[in-house]
Amino acid sequence: MEPLLTTDDVATLLRVDAVTVRRMVQRGELDAYRVAGEYRFSTELLQAYLARQQLSRRAAAAEGTHPFSHLTPVAEQVLAYAQVAAHSFGHDYLGTEHVLLGLLAIDAGRATQSLAAAGVSEAAVREQLPALLGEADTQSARCRRPPTTSSLRVMPRLKQALERAAGEAHGDAIAPEHVLLGLLAVRGALAVGILDRLGVSSAELGRRVRELANLANQA
Repeated sequence: MEPLLTTDDVATLLRVDAVTVRRMVQRGELDAYRVAGEYRFSTELLQAYLARQQLSRRAAAAEGTHPFSHLTPVAEQVLAYAQVAAHSFGHDYLGTEHVLLGLLAIDAGRATQSLAAAGVSEAAVREQLPALLGEADTQSARCRRPPTTSSLRVMPRLKQALERAAGEAHGDAIAPEHVLLGLLAVRGALAVGILDRLGVSSAELGRRVRELANLANQA
């Protein structure tokens, strides 16, 4: 079982004060557990709140990233968790590596199945990420002060990946498998670098995703 977040933890992640978090719970805006008279939060509860707020869509729209506005509900949850992951590392940007974590943390259907079949786990990605970013370790990264800006910067390679994902969707809403294919198609993407370090071929993984998608379409 993952450690539960305290009110202060959530306040830090959302860049509000603890009193605001308590009021959000009392108003029913944010779900929480009550343990020994104190509020406690899981990552799933926080990600559900972010998904309801549609922060990913609005932040990207402000940056002019059109594909963010054409996500399926599950893909929105993936992007919402990606923001939580970025905050957990103390990052002030949203990159392909955070979205890869989102695809692993959320039950994203064919995308998650394909990654699992290739032996990729959220824990493995988190273990590789600090080394690729030149960080000493995951724990020290998590202890950093979170960004103070109102939204995370969307990195250029993530924008490229979502543009590729939109092309994979052929005019339909962008699903998680399209997002994964988009990540795999961007040369130099940190998500691809992580997969390479884990011994996973991007080409083979892409073929697996397409095979599962085709089987689902034929069913």
